[in-house]
Amino acid sequence: MSARICPKCTTYTELVGVKVDDALTVDRCPGCRGAWLDWDELGPAHDLRALIPGLVSGASVMKDQAHGNCPACSPAIVLTRIPVGAFAVDRCSGCEGVWFDGGELGPMLTDQGFAALLKALRSSF
Repeated sequence: MSARICPKCTTYTELVGVKVDDALTVDRCPGCRGAWLDWDELGPAHDLRALIPGLVSGASVMKDQAHGNCPACSPAIVLTRIPVGAFAVDRCSGCEGVWFDGGELGPMLTDQGFAALLKALRSSF
């Protein structure tokens, strides 16, 4: 597998896989502190939310309008911004993975945030 590149950093920072447990590895950018979850990792992330705060703490919410490219399936696929409450996450139309800008992943893992995220993702296709 080739290295995953941050879709938002202008320095093309390589994402670092942070193993939460045997069920989940979150790809995280050390530069902007954003996080990438493959589609099949959204459920485990919500289930393991108690283990994740150390991974997402200290990241201030970045409200950017930049459209990055998918770090997982193809750099040619541009991520689509999807509003979720006060935030907007970025989703790939190819692999359906989701990018969370720095500070967005934590609030999305609460029960209310996760329900809003799933509703927004379902209605986006």
